[in-house]
Amino acid sequence: MTQAKVIESVLNIFGEFSGHQISRHKTCIYFSPNTNASLQLSISNYLGYQHVTCLGKYLGVPVLHRRSLRTDYNFILEKLRDRLNGWASTMTEHLKHKLFTGASLGLSATIVTSRHLLANQYNSLQ
Repeated sequence: MTQAKVIESVLNIFGEFSGHQISRHKTCIYFSPNTNASLQLSISNYLGYQHVTCLGKYLGVPVLHRRSLRTDYNFILEKLRDRLNGWASTMTEHLKHKLFTGASLGLSATIVTSRHLLANQYNSLQ
């Protein structure tokens, strides 16, 4: 409990000097799995913070409490894939429009080649 008192003291000093206050309702506390459950409960109650087992995401990236795995970041590749697919379909529609409106075949071949190169770059990322 001594450490909880030190934490509370530091946060109070921070509040005095910065003019900010820590919201007890919005603040969560994470404990190592090695911490005794009764100690976790007493510290959480003393500080008035909610005890959590996972901190979730910060700026869209998961806050991990273990060794990171490749699958932890699959959502980034999926988002990139969705954006590239959207861009490719937009370019395809643009290409169709140019072909039907009489654009030169040289420009169309360049757009098709660019799309092919982009797809190859994306596949090499995986």
